[in-house]
Amino acid sequence: MKAPITKHDPWRYGEELSEISDLVECEWLLRNVVTEESSVVVDIGCGTGRHSLFLSQNSKVRKVIACDFIKENIDFLQMQIEERDLRNIDAVCCDAGDIKKFVGNEGCDTIIGIGIIQYLVSEEQMIDFVKSCSSILRKGGNLILKHPLSSHDTYKVDYHREEMNTRYVSIYYNIHDIMDYLGEEFNLLGYERTFNEENLGERLSEIENHESTRQMWIRLEKKK
Repeated sequence: MKAPITKHDPWRYGEELSEISDLVECEWLLRNVVTEESSVVVDIGCGTGRHSLFLSQNSKVRKVIACDFIKENIDFLQMQIEERDLRNIDAVCCDAGDIKKFVGNEGCDTIIGIGIIQYLVSEEQMIDFVKSCSSILRKGGNLILKHPLSSHDTYKVDYHREEMNTRYVSIYYNIHDIMDYLGEEFNLLGYERTFNEENLGERLSEIENHESTRQMWIRLEKKK
């Protein structure tokens, strides 16, 4: 029996739907991430670590390294690790640019970046992210991104998010603009919808409510 998904982020879609959507994401990762006994997975921008915890508990992966720059998130994740007595997951507070010192020279097999690149709103931030990922990923390793992909032009949104009382600035890239940044270091393996009628049924419209933007898994491989 799989360990349950817990400590989801209810602000995303509301309490119930957030739990459902998080489970959809975690189940997909379990099917698509290399989780052999020798594999190392890095979760960049892990938030409270719900995906990292799920992989740690439900796969044979040797090590999950979960990083986020918000200390409160990492403190919360560390408490979850200690409560469950997990030995194959590390929680580290750092920016993506500093992750290499926690991964070490041996590198990793897979990098997960869920809902992260839309917050990289400058060319410099995107370039630094690509360099950081390439520096820790072994040749032939996979970079898996989840991103609200634009089917038209890349566009920016900037508004006040009332439920979090914060300014929300993000860029919804299209696949061509993403590959302009990633194409030198990575091959595109493919992309597919994160949420669909099969995994969400009638509730799909509650998440996918923008005609030109869809949540997508984007799978890339580091060039050999």
